[in-house]
Formats: sequence, C-alpha cells, structure tokens
Amino acid sequence: MKSLRINCWVYGGEFVIGTVPKKTALYWEERGEEDFIEHVYQENLDLDTVPEEHQLPAWYEIDDIEHGNSIELSTFNGMTVEDADTNETIMEISFDDEFLEEKVKYDRRTVIENLVKDLDDDMCLFFAQSIEKGDWIYGDGEFYLDDKDEFDPNRLSLTGIFFDEHTYLSTIDYEGKLDAEGNPNEYDLGQTDGSSRGVSSNFFFYIDGRYLGMNF
Repeated sequence: MKSLRINCWVYGGEFVIGTVPKKTALYWEERGEEDFIEHVYQENLDLDTVPEEHQLPAWYEIDDIEHGNSIELSTFNGMTVEDADTNETIMEISFDDEFLEEKVKYDRRTVIENLVKDLDDDMCLFFAQSIEKGDWIYGDGEFYLDDKDEFDPNRLSLTGIFFDEHTYLSTIDYEGKLDAEGNPNEYDLGQTDGSSRGVSSNFFFYIDGRYLGMNF
C-alpha cells in the first residue's frame, strides 16, 4: 500500500470562540488594550487591580463555543500531498478561488448571525486567534491507498469553519482511502503533526452588533 500525508501551509494558527459577560467586555474596553493583552496572556498584570468579576482565564481557555488549530482557508495558502515513506511530493495544490468554491463545504454554526441567536442577554462573544506561519500535517500514519491507485484530487473534500470573516480548515477527507490494515477508512484525516511560529494575534469582543478590538 501507499502511505500518504497532506501538508498544509502557510498561514493558520490556534483560534477560539467563547462567551464573556458584556460588563466584562466593557470593563476591558475602558481599561485599555495593553492591560487586556497582559491579562489574557497571564503575564505581569497585577490581579489585585482587576475586580474579581472581570478576571478572565488565558485567552485560549475562553473556548466554550469553538477551539481549533489549523490552516486558514485563504488564497495565501495551499497543500502538498506527499508520499509518507519517501517524502516525495505527489501533488501541490494552491487554495485558489476555484478550489475553495468547489472543494470546501462550510460549516455555518459559528457565523456571528447564528451565534448571537443563542446568547443570553447579558453575554457577548469573544474571538481570539494566534496568527502563525508554518505547516499543519494531516493523515500521517492513517492515509493509505492501494498500490494500483493514484492520488486523485477530485476525491478530496474539505470542510471549513467560520471565525468572523475568516475560515479555518475543519476536516479533510478522501474518498476511497484505506487504513493501515488495508480496510476502508471512513474517518476524516486527523491532524497528526506540524510546526509553526507566531506572527501576530487578534482579539476582539462582539457586543450588541459592534466590535471591540484588542489587536496587537
């Protein structure tokens, strides 16, 4: 059997969507971006200066709606299909507009208009992303084809999940793939490895139809 993997690149990262009390979002808007960033990064901000009701955990723990770490589905990025045994490149695919339209199904659960429908009146949305540059590897050790089969991009399918105006890769599947025993593999390809470094971050609240940005 052929053992394959999919290496996705260039920009992506960890992201969360969660909820916080509106009063807490407004408190941090008034207090300012610098103190907020120190607080959610759990750096040097003195907690004694923050009212207990407005203290927050680390940003990546405010994730009661969604939490992921993957490639962004944008035209800056793409994927390479590789032979996992020889590291040979089988095919390189750019995420151009045609690919993103034809190959990606979009999960609309996290579109803001849908999220606010389930919010309590005293709560607002929190979005945070660590924007990173690197590689996200899928399917290593779990993506096999019969020796007589060639990789066919027409059998590839992706799903994406919304993060405000961005979309991130949620799942990858390939019709007809096998598992390590040579049996049909009905599961999506999991993220198995990767390496990235932080470029920047983006934090904001969405409260009563407006954005409160905390970017740096």
